[in-house]
Formats: sequence, C-alpha cells, structure tokens
Amino acid sequence: MIKKKLLIQPIQRACVIPLVFVSLMSYSQLVQAQLSNSEFSRYVEKPTRNLTPQPPSQLRNGKNSKPLRHVLQVGRAAQRSGSSLQERGFSEPVKNQLPNSIQNSFQQPKLPRNGAPTGRRRAGAGRNPECPSSLTRLTALVPGDEGKSFLASTVAENPTFWFYVPELPETARFAEFVLQVQDGREVQNVYRTPLTLSGKPGVISITLPLQSQYSLKTDKKYHWYFQIYCGDPEKTSDNFYVDGFVQRQALTEALDSQLKIAKPREYIAYSANNIWYDALTNLGQLLRPNPQNATLNKDWVDLLNAVGLQDFAKEPIVQNYNLEK
Repeated sequence: MIKKKLLIQPIQRACVIPLVFVSLMSYSQLVQAQLSNSEFSRYVEKPTRNLTPQPPSQLRNGKNSKPLRHVLQVGRAAQRSGSSLQERGFSEPVKNQLPNSIQNSFQQPKLPRNGAPTGRRRAGAGRNPECPSSLTRLTALVPGDEGKSFLASTVAENPTFWFYVPELPETARFAEFVLQVQDGREVQNVYRTPLTLSGKPGVISITLPLQSQYSLKTDKKYHWYFQIYCGDPEKTSDNFYVDGFVQRQALTEALDSQLKIAKPREYIAYSANNIWYDALTNLGQLLRPNPQNATLNKDWVDLLNAVGLQDFAKEPIVQNYNLEK
C-alpha cells in the first residue's frame, strides 16, 4: 500500500502542473482579449466622435487634430475611392472653395419651371415706325434664355442694375427706371425716376438710392423696368423696354468669409454662389477705371459668356447712374 501511494503522488503532481499551466494561459488570454477589446473600442470611438467636419482652426490646433500627413493620406484615399473629403467627413480649406477666376463658376439657371417669374431681357420691335431701329438692341445684363430674363439674386439692400444701351439720337435719350414689389394682390412702386442718357453706345449701370425706403427686404421678389422713350415722354408713350426680377438673400457667415478672402475681387465669391447682381457690380466697378487690366477683362467676358451675353462682352462701360446724387 505504501508503495502504491508513493507511485500515485508523483503522477498527481505531474497532472496538476499542466492543469495549472493551462489555467494560467486561459486567464492570460482572457485578460489580453479584454485589454484588446478596450483598446480597440477606445480607438474606434475617436473617429466616430470626429465624423462631423471640423473648421480649419480645429483641424490644425484642436485636441482632435490630425497630422497633415494623415489628412493627405485620407485625401489620396478619397480620390482613389472617387469620393470627396466632405463626403468622408473632412472639411476642405476655405480657399479651395473658391476658384481662381470666375470661368465656369457661375451656373446659368435653366428656364424656371417652379412658377418663378420671367421678364424681357431684350427689347422687342416698337409699334412706332419713327422709333430708332437701334433701340431693339437694348438689353438687360441678367441671366436668361434668348429674349427672356430670369429671377436673379443679390445680398445688397440697394443693388445696381446693368444694361446695354445702343447709340441713341437726341430725340430718344429719355429713359425711366421703375422698381416695384407685389404685396398680396397689390403692386406698389418702390422707386421710380426719369433719366437722361448720353446717347453713347455701351454698358450703363443704375444704383438705387441708399435711403431705407428704397432698400430691398430679404426673400421678397422685386420687379424692375427700364424703358427708353422714342421721344419726349410728355408727348409720346411709345417706348422700348426690358424688365426682370431680383430677390435679396441674407448674407450668410460662409459667404461673408469667402468675400473677405476674395477681396478686392469679391465677384469671384459672388459668382461661385450664383449671386448675379453683386458679381456683375463688383467686377464692373473694378473694370471701369481699369479697362486695360487683362485679368478683369477676361473675367468680365467669362461672366457675360456664362449667361449667353457674349455679344456685349467687349462693349465699354460708359456710365454709372448713382441715384443718390
């Protein structure tokens, strides 16, 4: 019996050691698995919290900032996958949101199908055969399709309107500008003024007075008319006219930021955001005192080409009618 016990004890010890080793291995694997899961979840949570695009300042300096190398790697991966940085949750720098010029930046609107109003972009034939035939070339410099003008936007309270006026004889230099707003079923005149034109062919602009009663309110559609009489308006009502519509939009923080970056060529930001009236005004005001500037000339041509007004792109800017004075 004593011999049997002595033989069994070594066997038991031999069996216990492997069992202990197996138990230790299992416990170690369990701890590692828990640690791995903890580490994995910690690193997964970080990108999940950062899926919202961050402003450039936070991308550079914030606690969740990523190295430039990482951002470039993400950008290259996005290009390979065919998706943009914005689609993958990253912001592009503000400067990349603006083109270097206005070429292809302004998108010509299509013929409105949602009830948006249209006007007359080019004057038609007059009823009086004694009216100068050149008046048929009177054209509003606004987006449109052939002879129709489309509703376009501004952020200015007192915007500027642009027209091409042909050469006029002395008997046909009386003009009138009218701005109206529809309030319910009633149409009210916001501003109405007579003008005497110089008779020189070229582009002219008309700026609304700065008084508050003439300021455009946001999200209201305004109807404007510009007409040239065939003679003394006190003696005849025959005229050639163009008309169109303008709507003022609120100036957003994003657009304001882009305007500051683009300054003094704010027209690049306006054009990229389809704010027609202000794009043309800013560019025209820069071009008029600098008619030999190659960049401004090219941008002027490109902007007018974008809305099918290439026939007037080479015409000089001859007059600004600031109705404040």
